Amino acid sequence: MEYPLNMKELRKVIGVVVCFVALIAFRMEPSMTALLVAAAALFIGRGIDYLRDEKAKTRLRNYLSINDFNDETIHVILDSYLDEVGRGHLAITDRWVLFIQRKGDIYLLSSLHNVIDYGYEYIGSGIFTTRHSQSSFIKGSLTREEKYPIVYIGVNQDGETRIYQFFTKKQKKTYKTLSNLIENGVVSREKQKAFKERNDAEERLEMENRAIVESMDLIMDRELNELDNSNTYFLQNLGTYADALFDVLSDQFPKLLSLQEDEKEDMEEYLMGCAVRGHRLGRSVINTYTTSINENNLVGMIIPSELAQEKLDEVVIPDYPAIQTIIYSQYKYFRHLNLTLFKENEILSLTKEYIRIGAKNTMANYLAINEL
Repeated sequence: MEYPLNMKELRKVIGVVVCFVALIAFRMEPSMTALLVAAAALFIGRGIDYLRDEKAKTRLRNYLSINDFNDETIHVILDSYLDEVGRGHLAITDRWVLFIQRKGDIYLLSSLHNVIDYGYEYIGSGIFTTRHSQSSFIKGSLTREEKYPIVYIGVNQDGETRIYQFFTKKQKKTYKTLSNLIENGVVSREKQKAFKERNDAEERLEMENRAIVESMDLIMDRELNELDNSNTYFLQNLGTYADALFDVLSDQFPKLLSLQEDEKEDMEEYLMGCAVRGHRLGRSVINTYTTSINENNLVGMIIPSELAQEKLDEVVIPDYPAIQTIIYSQYKYFRHLNLTLFKENEILSLTKEYIRIGAKNTMANYLAINEL
């Protein structure tokens, strides 16, 4: 295999040699011809590469701008060869590895977040050179395989590792830049931030789940209790959402539509009880962040439906481990209804959905109240 960049290296050498010879000739006998030959040789040896580099940079900047990557800094852009694409330029920015093909196509190869391995090495070319020694001390021959420098970058693509190999003469410099970007650059800071956010979320989940466990008796209480304070405000819109959820779940559970009138009333009462359990769950979570809610500040407050819906869309109920306890504790009451039409897994799913809508509505109302 011939080294893909050999022609470039040969052109540079020829250009420099011709330029040097022309300058010597000009010094010996000044002439415009010698100057023109020197200029042309210099352009062939160096100028062509410079113009190609600048053209690649311009294309890359336009690409980054069009794709809203305006905050990206270009750290590497160098002449290279990629087997799948051909000749072009390897480009590395704060977050991306790209390849700019000679004809202008730009390939977004990977995010630096997905780089799992990188480095440089020398690979065999399959071309062997034999050198003979006729020294008076040593006689013999030595056969060596020509090796070409490459930079390799391994990335995770949909769970599989893909290795890109770039032929380039600046392998060490590229490796150092890539290493610095991954270990100390924007990607490193973003990973640290994401790690901290993940840890904070896990700590919040643990704290909120603990609050739910500690309030479990109040959540499952059949009588009104302290978690029901301010219900006039925190239960706003729950009936509307519960009815809408019933219609939605009727498509998933057609048996809901076949209930007799008295059976439907019993089922709706049970499901609303699930929603109230969810409401109390939400209140127990809210109480971990605020010690008390001044009801005097809530008198006459009506949450606009648009704001309530906006906050409802924002709220995400985590999969608290304690929810399972509430689901199965609530399910015990269903068995007294004698609705044998439904299987256990169906009722458990319905129970979970209504507990979640109750909790979601309460948390959404709390957020909305804080904005009013």
